[in-house]
Parts: sequence; C-alpha cells; structure tokens
Amino acid sequence: MNSHKNSIFGGNDMTETEISSEHIFDGRIISVFRDKIALPDGKNSTREVVRHRGAACVVPVKDDGKIIFVRQYRYAIGEHTIEIPAGKLDAGEDPAICAKRELSEETGYIAGDLIPLGVLYTSPGFCDEAIHMYAATGLTFGERHPDDGEFVSTVELDIDDAIDLIMSGEITDAKTQTAVLKFLQLQKKHRWTPMSSYIYADNAATTYLSPVALEAMMPYLTENFGNPSSLHGIGEAAKKAVESARSAIAEIVNCEPDEVIFTSGGSESDNAALHICRKFGAEHGRNALAISAVEHHAVSRPAEEMAADGFDVLKISPDPDGMVTPDEVIRTIAPIRDRLCGASIMLANNETGCIFDIRRISEAVKETGALFHTDAVQAVGHIAVDFKKIGADMMSFSAHKFHGPKGVGALICRRGVPVSPFILGGAQESSRRAGTENVAGIVGMAAALRESVQTLEADAKYVAGLRDALLSGLAEISGFSSNAEGSLPGILSVRFAGADGEAIVRSLDLFGIAASAGAACNSTEVKASPVLLAMGLSEKDAVSAVRFSLDRTNTMDDVRAIVSAMKRILSFA
Repeated sequence: MNSHKNSIFGGNDMTETEISSEHIFDGRIISVFRDKIALPDGKNSTREVVRHRGAACVVPVKDDGKIIFVRQYRYAIGEHTIEIPAGKLDAGEDPAICAKRELSEETGYIAGDLIPLGVLYTSPGFCDEAIHMYAATGLTFGERHPDDGEFVSTVELDIDDAIDLIMSGEITDAKTQTAVLKFLQLQKKHRWTPMSSYIYADNAATTYLSPVALEAMMPYLTENFGNPSSLHGIGEAAKKAVESARSAIAEIVNCEPDEVIFTSGGSESDNAALHICRKFGAEHGRNALAISAVEHHAVSRPAEEMAADGFDVLKISPDPDGMVTPDEVIRTIAPIRDRLCGASIMLANNETGCIFDIRRISEAVKETGALFHTDAVQAVGHIAVDFKKIGADMMSFSAHKFHGPKGVGALICRRGVPVSPFILGGAQESSRRAGTENVAGIVGMAAALRESVQTLEADAKYVAGLRDALLSGLAEISGFSSNAEGSLPGILSVRFAGADGEAIVRSLDLFGIAASAGAACNSTEVKASPVLLAMGLSEKDAVSAVRFSLDRTNTMDDVRAIVSAMKRILSFA
C-alpha cells in the first residue's frame, strides 16, 4: 500500500474534480433508475447500482474518456416493474410519462398507482459529496425498503477496501475521499450497531448515565413527581430530595450547602458567573474582564458580548504546552488591575486536558479586588476538587461529565459574593436562579458524583495508565506530537503532521471507535480549534488534532484496538 502522502489523512493539497449535478423531482412519483458504468481505462470493470431519482442528486450521462454512464430508468407498480432505457425515449420526453404509459398498457393500472421502488437515504447538503463519490467509485447510498422502511444498501463497501481506494491513490480528489468516508458512516449507521460493540473514547464530550444515578432518579420521574415549591406533602418530598442532594454535593466539593446553585449545566453556570462579574463591575466602576485564551465557548462568547458592550476583555495566553501559568495571569492583568471586575480561568482544559494552578491564579486575581470564577466541568468527578482550597469565588460543573444525567449542573458561589440572577422569575434557589428545579436530574447528579469520588484515586490511576499506553502506541506513528504533560488522567490530545482530524475521526467511527476532532466542525467547513491556535499551532497543525478521552469503563484491549486502527488509517500498519 502506498503511504498517506496523497490522501486526506495527511500530506499534499488536493485539487477537486469538477463534476456537475442535476436535481430532479417530479412532485408525484419517486422513480429508481439503474446505472451501468464502464471504466474503459484498463480496469475492465462494470458496476451496476440502483439510484433514486427523486429529491436526491442525479449524475448526468457523461463520457469523459474515463467513466461512461449508461442510464436506464426503472419504475414499479405493485409487483410489476418496467425499465425504460434512455435510448428508447423521444427527444425531451419525460421517462416518467413513458413509464406510466407503458405500465398502463401492460397492467391496466392508472398512472396514479405508480409507487416508488425504493428511496435513497440522503441528507441536506450531501449531494455534491455523493456525486464525487459516485463518479470515482460507482457507489450509491442505497434504498429504504418500501414495505418496512429498513435501509438496504445496494452496494457494500468494506472499510479496508475504502481506505485502500484512498491510500492507493486510486481516488486522489480530497472531496471524493471525504465522501467515501461519509458514505461508509451512512451505510454503518443504518445497519444499527449496539453501543456495547463500540469503543467509546469521547468521554470528555459526555459519559454514559450510571445505573446508580438512574436508579436514584427513577422515583422522581414517576411517583415522586412533585414541585419542590409546593406546600403539600408531594412537594415537600421533592424539596427534601433536592436539599439532600445539595448537602451531598457540598460535602464532596467542600463548600457550604447554601453556596450550591443548581443550573441546567456547565454552559448556564459559566454564563451566570460572567453575568455576576458584569454586575459587580457595573456597581464598582470596573470595566475590564480577563479570561484565558483556551476557555470553553460558554465563557469566551459571553466575554465577547461584554466586549461589545464596552468592557475591556483581555485574553491570557497559554504556553506552547497549553498551560496557563500564574505568572502569565499576573503579567496580563497588571495594566487593568484597578479596573478588573472579574476573571475566569478553567481548572482543566476540555481539549488538551491541561490542569492549571487555580489556587495561585485565584490569589493573584483576588488581590486586585475582582471576582474569580473557574470552569471545573472537566475536573469534578475525575480529580479531587476542593472549592475552599482553590480559593475561587465561583465554580461551575456539569453532571453528564461524570456519569450523571444531561441537563443539570451547578454553580458554586462563595458566601458574600453578590449574586445577580441570570434567569429571572420565581424565587427558586434562594432567589438566585428562577425555574422549577430538575428534581430527578439533581438527585441523579448527586448520586453519580458520590459514586465517582468513592473510587476516584484508583480510577484516576487506572485511566492514566490507559492514557499513557495509548500515548506510547500512537507515538510510533510518523508525524506524531502531543502535549500530555500535566493533564487530566483520561484526556489525550494528539496530532499527526499534515493529517486531517475530521477524516481520522470519521474513519475511527467506521472501526467502531468514538473519538473527537480537535476542531469545530459544521456542515460546510472545518475551523481550527481556538485553543490549539492559542497554543501557537498553525492552522494546518491544529486541524490535524484528534482527542481521545478515556474513562474507567475503557480497557487495555480498547487501547490496543485504537492504536491498531490509527495505524491502519494512517497507513502504517
């Protein structure tokens, strides 16, 4: 096999093959046509596939000396089918009309009885990729069976065969290469794969719900459904559950129960903390804010809003390893120390896993008279976190990062901090956060956190061993780099020179491995992570990043499988 030098997994820039497309939809019937493609360029192969001619894209008949498309339209009515070769049609004749006429003559059915033979499964914005893929490989997505709607792939493409197509240089167009990967993911998704067969290495994104947490939650999702603000017995039972959870969480993170404000999760907690800083600044004539350049969007975007409203927002740069040091914090805030209303520096980074010296950073900020907040979403439940010891005024965390339910979290606010409600309404949470409490979620969060800390030290040691083994295995791949020093036990951010992180993550998914790209992806473009750019990486290097985040549920077999798949993907097997 050739090296990955000319593929989306790494190496040279690609040029796109320009292939036009048509979009046809007759509004009444969905037809299916059969395409034969001949490859008269020495391959001596002919492939036949069934394509949907409805709302999806259609590859035009084309003879460019390399690929010849011969179209044959196919229609179905009841148990009858009819094929209309393109050459049989009069100039400009709609094949659907021809099919209706011939079917009516043959079967006696009226035109309105025409039914689809199959429906291509596609998604918005996918047509271009489908055309590029189809032009290069002759593959189509497949059909949904008209009776039961099950996905039926008309062409099966093996994972290894697909990677061979790319690695061998047979498919050199970058867009086509990505399309092949997307096709494989689509093919895989519609042959449902149970989670038990997955290797889940994306725990920094979310974790599974602990059975212990679920069991604790169930009574409050069923018979104990009361509103904690109600005065009757059902409401009182709910209130008692919330307050019991509050006390349990306070004991674990070492704060006072009345310092715990329940929220909908980490993002709300972070937004609320910056809202408190803003209000504090307005009341004390302070119009400057400091955050690190590696904060989660839940901090950086509210900070941008404050900047738009006239606040001076300073970003504290990390060193090349991703660390935000106390000395750099002191240096950055020195020019604005008298105007500083607050600072927000995360305890541990969600992309690199770097753990910051929050106690010393907190001391430096609070010496200026400003408030200090830390986003501890990635830390709580994974390493020991002592709110009083770190000295912060506010701290955020979220249940679903430590096997609790999604949609619930907390903001710890030190006594004496002037809390301005971020959400206005009722008097819940001692008038600090309006809205009926998520009783089941709060109870589940407390149960999950209690379970996590019971084996925290042993779990951290075990997971760190997995991370180190993964680091060692991946380091054997050419172009490897990482910043694993001083990181959380389970997070490992790696890069491979010239590679494409999105393509790697998609390929890992095909091997049954869930990981994360070190970039923010949407349907139209891939942007380099601001965290990695802040560390001084070039955009090309930042886009090559892949994040693995392991957990107590992972095994050494998982690590070996990940290393094997990565070597296969990057063609170093």
